[in-house]
Amino acid sequence: MQHQSKNPGLGSSADAFGHTRWSLVAALRADSSGSGNDPLTELSHNYWYPVYAFLRSSQLEPEAAQHGCRRFFAHLADAIRSGNPAESGRFRVYLLDQLQSFVEAPPAPPPLTLPEPPQAVAELEQRLLDEHGLALTPESIFERSFGLQVISRSRDRLRVEAEKSGRTLMFERLAPYLTVEPNPQRVHELTQELGIGKLAIQVAVRRLRQRFRDLVEAELAETVSSSGDLEAERAALLRVLAQTP
Repeated sequence: MQHQSKNPGLGSSADAFGHTRWSLVAALRADSSGSGNDPLTELSHNYWYPVYAFLRSSQLEPEAAQHGCRRFFAHLADAIRSGNPAESGRFRVYLLDQLQSFVEAPPAPPPLTLPEPPQAVAELEQRLLDEHGLALTPESIFERSFGLQVISRSRDRLRVEAEKSGRTLMFERLAPYLTVEPNPQRVHELTQELGIGKLAIQVAVRRLRQRFRDLVEAELAETVSSSGDLEAERAALLRVLAQTP
């Protein structure tokens, strides 16, 4: 799957903050026994890539960065249980602060139980190669990787919705045009491939784009505690997506 890095055209709706990353944080904090595998697994799988990107840009070799991710997320669970991280308002900011502290002063000894990586090193390295063409600071590569992960997760959710509604083929044909217009020749080809008219193609692309924007907005809303924080995260996402890799 290709990862979109274009501006998805975010809207300004979504003011509901029910199931947020802070909900997972609360679940970890409530787990005083230290067995909060489910929320920790979800958090680590969602944000393994930007953490890995940060560690790689901090001069760690691929295997060392992968192991560093495992240690970091175990450390993050301990930090969450011992503090009140939701006070920061934005999960992205909290995650970067914890990551910088971890790199500056790695905790020792490492926890006995470490989360498992959601992707192999080779897959993570290929994604870094595809998405980061210029040398960046660890902080800027984290910010860009975090934004691209939001886009990637939103696209994945869009695909799942299409599969559930029996429109997998239409999604596969139209997804390349979430951020760019198909040329007239391609529109003609799509009418043949999907068996619908030109106007129907245009309407379907428009609807798919709108749903994509909604899902990006929902993904951002899951990382904040208020509408003001959502506005700040929206601006941060647009800023990093405007960067040329």
